[in-house]
Amino acid sequence: MSKRKEKVRLDDRTQPLGISVTWWAIIISAIVAIVVVFLGKIECVESEKDYLRRENERKTKIIECLAGVPVTLDKDNPPPPPDCFDSTTEKEIEVFIEKGGDLSPEDLLKIGVVFHAKANYTKALSYSQVALDQAQQANDSVLLTHSNGNIGLTYVATAQFNEALKYLEDALIIAQEIGDPKIYATALNNLAVLYQATGRYSEAEPLYKRALAIDEKALGKDHPKVAIDLNNLALLYKSQDRYDEAEPLYQRALEISEKKLGKEHPNVATRLNNLAELYRVTGRYAEAEPLHRRALAIDEKALGKDHPDVATDLNNLAGLYYSQGCYAEAEPLYKRALEIIEKALPPDHPDLATVMENMAKFYREIGKNKEAEELEKQAREIREQRKK
Repeated sequence: MSKRKEKVRLDDRTQPLGISVTWWAIIISAIVAIVVVFLGKIECVESEKDYLRRENERKTKIIECLAGVPVTLDKDNPPPPPDCFDSTTEKEIEVFIEKGGDLSPEDLLKIGVVFHAKANYTKALSYSQVALDQAQQANDSVLLTHSNGNIGLTYVATAQFNEALKYLEDALIIAQEIGDPKIYATALNNLAVLYQATGRYSEAEPLYKRALAIDEKALGKDHPKVAIDLNNLALLYKSQDRYDEAEPLYQRALEISEKKLGKEHPNVATRLNNLAELYRVTGRYAEAEPLHRRALAIDEKALGKDHPDVATDLNNLAGLYYSQGCYAEAEPLYKRALEIIEKALPPDHPDLATVMENMAKFYREIGKNKEAEELEKQAREIREQRKK
């Protein structure tokens, strides 16, 4: 009888010891994945470190650039922008803030001061407003005073007087509560600037005088801040035709500024320009011209040839030549002043109307009536728009 061969079922076969090839593949893949994730985390950590390092370097660069910039703004004597504050630095600041970088209220105010000096009033207001917001959150009275003052003066510069009044009055109230005489004097001066700009001379004068007395006592009679006080009070007197009272104040302000700031500082240019204008309106043309020319040269070098202060210098020098009948010298200066103002300031700014009116008067004098009529029309529209 033959033996039957038993069929061996596949599932009954003896399996080899160890792990199949398939499982080895799975395990290796898992290990690789873990390694990749781990290395990725290391790379992320390194990238984060690099990011933080770059942002810290960016912040340090910004702060160092702003080191010499004052926190407070002086409308008629803005500091020249530091050489390091170029378009690259402006971009660095924007990128740093966009990425959530934090700058102190003091640094934000300094940035606003620089943009004001560069006649970029939109950015000046923006950074000053952020500083104000931070000062309110911190309940810091000093920074609240500075922020309100800077915003108010920037509104004065753009002839938005109603907006300026609220901020400057708030600054004065807070400054009075602080009790620091220097801060209080600055707030008095700033509000007086607004009063003068809006023709409220009787209200401006006691504020200017009080600020001057406080600063002379607190800082000394030859401090640059005292020169600002003297200059502002002299401007007020000149606007009221009180020339004999204005001249010694202008001269003293010029002497202090040249001594303390150097003869090429933009504040010196402001003093020169103002004294020259006093000489012009009193018929002292020979004394006025070298002062006007020196002021123009200083501002072109320190602020750039397209700055509104340069337009003021050109307008004033043109006015001097016009007063003497030197028409060929006056016309190109008026034209250049108008071109700068049109580019640098808002289209409804009163300084634009002033240059147009001066140029129109000049054109009437030399018989260019068509050109004069067009300028008069534009200036009138600006004035009427400002009244609304």
